[in-house]
Amino acid sequence: MKKIRLLTVFAITVLFSGCVTTSEIKDEPDIETVQKEIESEKKEIQVVSISETFYNTLMDTDFILQSSPKRTSVGKKFDGAYVLRVQDDNGNARKAFPITVSYPSSRINDVITYATENLVSDDEGIVSFTAPVPEFPCNDKVTFYATPDPSDQKSAQIALDFSVQSAYEVRSTMVYKSGVLFVWDLNEKGFPTSNSTAILTEFRNRGIYAGNAPVSDSSYISKSINELYKANKKMLDGSGTAYLIAGTVEFVKPVYAEDGLQICELRAPLSCVDMKTGKVLYETTVTCTASGKTYWYAVQNCKDELAKKFVDAVIYGM
Repeated sequence: MKKIRLLTVFAITVLFSGCVTTSEIKDEPDIETVQKEIESEKKEIQVVSISETFYNTLMDTDFILQSSPKRTSVGKKFDGAYVLRVQDDNGNARKAFPITVSYPSSRINDVITYATENLVSDDEGIVSFTAPVPEFPCNDKVTFYATPDPSDQKSAQIALDFSVQSAYEVRSTMVYKSGVLFVWDLNEKGFPTSNSTAILTEFRNRGIYAGNAPVSDSSYISKSINELYKANKKMLDGSGTAYLIAGTVEFVKPVYAEDGLQICELRAPLSCVDMKTGKVLYETTVTCTASGKTYWYAVQNCKDELAKKFVDAVIYGM
C-alpha cells in the first residue's frame, strides 16, 4: 500500500508542475509584435504644418486688384484708394480674410524703406487702402499679401509668392521748375566729347524745362560736385534756377560683336543739386545695354534708352 501512495503523490506533483509551466508561456508578451503595432499607429498619424495649411488656403484664393490711384507729386494726396478683392476659386467673396499691405515710407537715394498695415476684407471680400500723402518722390510698388503666421518663417515667403502689386508713382516737385544740366558724353577712352544731346532732348520731350549749365568747361568733370555748384551759382544767382543735374555718359566696355549684332553698354552716374542751398538731393547710377546692326546704331540706341532711364531717375528721385 505504501508503494502505491508514493506513486500517486508523484503523479499529482508532475501534473501540477506541467500546468504551471504551460500557463507562464501563454501569458508572456511578444515585445517585437507590440513594437511593430506602435510604429504602424505612428505612421497613420499625419501632422499638417502651419505653412502647409497656409499654402493650401492660398491655392484656393484669388487676389483681384480692382483699382489703383493715378500718379501724384510730393505733398499731394493720391486721387483714390487701392482696392483689392479677395475671393475663392469659384468667385465667392472671402470674408474677414486678413491682408497686409506694404508701401514705401521713406528713401535715401535708391534705398527704400517700407511700412505695413494690417487689413481685413469686408462681407464683399473687399480690402481698401489709402496711402498717406507722399513726402518724397518714388517710383515703386504697393504690395498686398495674405497676413502670414508670425510664428512660422515659411509662411512669410509663401505669402509673398501669392502677393499682388500695384504702381506707387510720386514725381518730384522740383521738375516743375527750371534747371540746368552739366551732363557730358565720354568716348570709349573716357574723354569728354560733348554735352549729352540725348538726355537734354529727353528732358524737353517730357515737358521739363532744362538747358545746358552756363559752366561748360569739361575740366569740371573731375572736380567735386560742390565746386561745380559754386561755379554755376555765381552765374545763375537771381535767375530762379531750381536745380543742377550733373553727370557723365560712360562706356562700360568697348562696343563688341555678339550674334551678328554690335552691343553697347553704357552707364551714367548722376547727381541732383538744389541750386538754392547746394544740397545734394539725389545720387544714383543708371545703366543700359542695347544692340544695333552697326557700331553707330548700337551706340545711338543705347544713348536713347539710357536717356529715358536717366530722366526717369531724376523725376522720381530728385
